[in-house]
Amino acid sequence: DDFLSVMSHELKTPLVVVIGYAELLKNGAIGALNQEQQEALERMLGSTSEQLNIINNILETIQLEANTIVPTYQLVDVQDLIETLKSEYDSRANNKGVKLGCRHSATPFQIITDPAMLKQILHNLINNAIKFTNRGSVTLSARKVGNGKKVEFSVSDTGIGIPKETQEAIFEKFYQLDNTDTRRYGGVGLGLHIVKELTDFLHGEVQVESEPRKGSSFTVRIPNAKIAARE
Repeated sequence: DDFLSVMSHELKTPLVVVIGYAELLKNGAIGALNQEQQEALERMLGSTSEQLNIINNILETIQLEANTIVPTYQLVDVQDLIETLKSEYDSRANNKGVKLGCRHSATPFQIITDPAMLKQILHNLINNAIKFTNRGSVTLSARKVGNGKKVEFSVSDTGIGIPKETQEAIFEKFYQLDNTDTRRYGGVGLGLHIVKELTDFLHGEVQVESEPRKGSSFTVRIPNAKIAARE
């Protein structure tokens, strides 16, 4: 764990610098780019973002296993969260020819939970959905359930899908390393493990519905801590 923690930190620091300069280039702060350069930069940012996500997952796993994570409950605007996540992944989805959409109530609503944990859960689900979808769409949605006692987040895709007999195993740590079918998509098999661990941490639940070659839908239900506390 100490080795992984140090290694991840040393990899993350220079990578964040690379991403920062790439963002400056993308925004034209260091000069104008032609279309070909812009497309190359988008691919570069997509790859570096995926690498950063892998490093963050390793660090997150170390903290979970060391029991050093303490939830910090705050008010989260659900619509803002969904729109922010969509904007963060739009470029990566577009580069793969995948349409990224979102659905939520027109009426603003909020939830009290740990925003960092919730965002990490959704980051991992969206990252996986885009990674395993070569064409079609990925949709992020959110809605209140149980009279506002919980908020249900769903990430659905039209990707490669998951066989029924392996749908429980996908939440195991490093599962993908032994799954030769999906090795060409990369990753270290920690994303869904972290989704399950963080969801449990927030007293929520995660479910998956999937069919090979037709896509997958992951649903996470998180309790509203404010309502739960009153009860």
